[in-house]
Amino acid sequence: MASLDLGLGEDITSEEVSLEGLAEELERFGADEVVKNALEGGAAASEGAAGRVATLAASLHEAELASIQSYAAEGDNLMELLGQIKECDSVLAGMEEALGGFQSNLGAISTEIRSLQEQSVSLSVKLKNRKAAEAKLGELVEEIALPPELIDEILDAEVGDSYVDALQSLAKKLDFVSGSRKTDPRLAQAAAMDDVRPELEQLRVRAVQRLRDFLLGKFAQLKRPNTNIQILQQMLLKFRYFGNFLRRHGGESYPEVVEFYVSTMSGVLTGNFQTYIDALLALRGERIARGELLGAPEAEARRAAGGGAGGSGAAGDLFGKLTSA
Repeated sequence: MASLDLGLGEDITSEEVSLEGLAEELERFGADEVVKNALEGGAAASEGAAGRVATLAASLHEAELASIQSYAAEGDNLMELLGQIKECDSVLAGMEEALGGFQSNLGAISTEIRSLQEQSVSLSVKLKNRKAAEAKLGELVEEIALPPELIDEILDAEVGDSYVDALQSLAKKLDFVSGSRKTDPRLAQAAAMDDVRPELEQLRVRAVQRLRDFLLGKFAQLKRPNTNIQILQQMLLKFRYFGNFLRRHGGESYPEVVEFYVSTMSGVLTGNFQTYIDALLALRGERIARGELLGAPEAEARRAAGGGAGGSGAAGDLFGKLTSA
């Protein structure tokens, strides 16, 4: 129970005042003057307190009635306020539901974005790998592919200066295919290699055959009489790559071509030296008559016309002329 202050200057709340032993105390000290005066004054105060309590109760009742009347007057406003509060609660509930939906959607979008990022990284790696594979495959295709133009040149083009480019391309492809067995055994076992090897072998055989026939024909021209060997050899230097190709890729024909060239040049040079020696021997046997030297002294003419010494000198002069020529 709350404390009740009636303006008497003290707290008279019943729960905090104990009356136990009060009668005994009054009988014991009732004759005391101070106690007696206090008891007489307390009776008068009790009558005043009762009046005050009645007044306070009346005031409280009036305040209660005024409050009830005020609440009754504001009832419509309160009902309107209650409706607004309920409406606000409904709006807030809708907003909460919408925000919950947005949050769920944002979570789904975040998950989707994360998935898209992972897919983007995966696609980037795949693209990089495919570009690397494309570069490798492009190099491989370029190395082993046989364009129709190359096939036509090897099989049907005239053997000459333009034939060198076709041979170089063919040699590059032959070296790549044959070298793959050592550099990359897995590549050598690829199906593309198995497909291109027979075609390359046919082109190699045909190119070796055509080069063999061409070079043997050119070397045979060295045997013709009155052939300028130096000019012909200078012309053959333009086709020295033919010999290199035969040495690297025409093992079955290269020794034959070399042997034919060696035997041909040996015969040609042997014939030329034999002719030269026969001419020297013929000059050595000639004699100079007395009247053939104009303005020479008679003793010098006799020395020139007689003995082997003069003949050797004339032959030496002619050898020098021939060699210089």
